[in-house]
Amino acid sequence: MEYLSMYDIKEGAAAEIVGLNCRNEIKQRFMELGMIKGTKVKCVLCAPFGTIKAYSVAGSVIAIRKKDACDILVREVVL
Repeated sequence: MEYLSMYDIKEGAAAEIVGLNCRNEIKQRFMELGMIKGTKVKCVLCAPFGTIKAYSVAGSVIAIRKKDACDILVREVVL
């Protein structure tokens, strides 16, 4: 199965987190926000220039920079 980065999810599409491939401090923060393996996320908003996207994660909306979202591996799902 092919994985995507979380940044690759289009607005309105959903995915499931399969892994975090980032520095330990950022990884810990993402995990504290509920981004763990198996969590469903949905891209709810894209900034005009694509540098930031907002995702619905565990009942909250979280804005993530492109460079950080590229380190989160996901697989697309249908909600």
